[in-house]
Amino acid sequence: MSKTKIKLIRPQGFLYFGLLLMLVKVILSVSEVLPYSEGVDRILSVLAASILLIEILKKRYSVKRLVIYILIIFLALYGVLITGQYGLLITIITCMAISDADINKVIQFIFQYELLLFILNITWSIFMSLLGSYSLSAVMYGVERYKFGFVHPNTLSVILFNLIIMWIWIKFEQIKWKHLGFIFFISLVSYYFTKTRTSFFCVLLVIIMVAFLMIKKRKFIKIYKYMAALIIPVLSIAFYFMIKLRTSNITIIMLVDRFLSARITLGGYAYVHYGLTMFGQNLQNMSVTWNEIWRLNSFTFDCTYIYLMVNQGIIWLIMLVVSFFMLTKYKSNKINVALISWGLYAMTEVHGLNGFMCFPVLLVSLLISKNVEVC
Repeated sequence: MSKTKIKLIRPQGFLYFGLLLMLVKVILSVSEVLPYSEGVDRILSVLAASILLIEILKKRYSVKRLVIYILIIFLALYGVLITGQYGLLITIITCMAISDADINKVIQFIFQYELLLFILNITWSIFMSLLGSYSLSAVMYGVERYKFGFVHPNTLSVILFNLIIMWIWIKFEQIKWKHLGFIFFISLVSYYFTKTRTSFFCVLLVIIMVAFLMIKKRKFIKIYKYMAALIIPVLSIAFYFMIKLRTSNITIIMLVDRFLSARITLGGYAYVHYGLTMFGQNLQNMSVTWNEIWRLNSFTFDCTYIYLMVNQGIIWLIMLVVSFFMLTKYKSNKINVALISWGLYAMTEVHGLNGFMCFPVLLVSLLISKNVEVC
């Protein structure tokens, strides 16, 4: 997106080596073409987590701070044991490890290597397709969608969205109209191949937010601050009532459900059958039987707000609300745009809980950092 040559940051020290291993684990786990296995996943997970934990212990925090860290990690581990999901634990350990580090350098590091792996996966998938050993696309509900070596077209869109908002963070003060035009073009091309409508819509909203700042920067400081603080609680309440009232066939809910590709229906089904949870529940073996009410043949969570309320645990939703509210105290448009971007994309995916798939959640580390320089 820029003519400036990209010079890869070398992974020096425990922190950056651990971040690289974690990033490799995350990206390879969603690839269909790069060599990977459950054994490799376990090795990378243990190595990366151990290295990042060593980085945390190296900082010699006070006993009080370490106790708080341990309590949060144990709460996350409990969630892993209950739900079988690791994404949130990865993010928590990463936030603790990068606290007091240069957040801009950390994000630039993740951006560079994620972009490298992203391009590598797409390139290799195209090469394999030319050899006739892999199909770049799949027909889903009668529509041909391209995934370019990822497990799903939506996964490609998630990573691309993350790369876009990371680039916006890195170049925030230097963004020009031509850059926004190029981002729009890339998103349009991605939509043409993946048919991921909600992702394209979220990118458009991010472009509009940045454009408003370029026109009248001061006017939008307070507006974006309020939006960043309120986006999670407002959308959480909205999604709660929509999944609760899904079977009432209210027109506005049905329209939202259609626009969000049946995410309200999926959430409503999970809510009716399993209810809300404070600390998490295991829904990995959840089975779906087709009937006239829900008209579902399979199930997946595709909305972070619903996922947190019904599967991961409301306790984490509360923590995110508090964290986002506290981050707005820095009165930084750069932070607020990132938080709003996360809040928007959380409507369409659950990958936002993994900081390597949607980086703004890593900004929570600023709340436990001694030195904050992001503006």
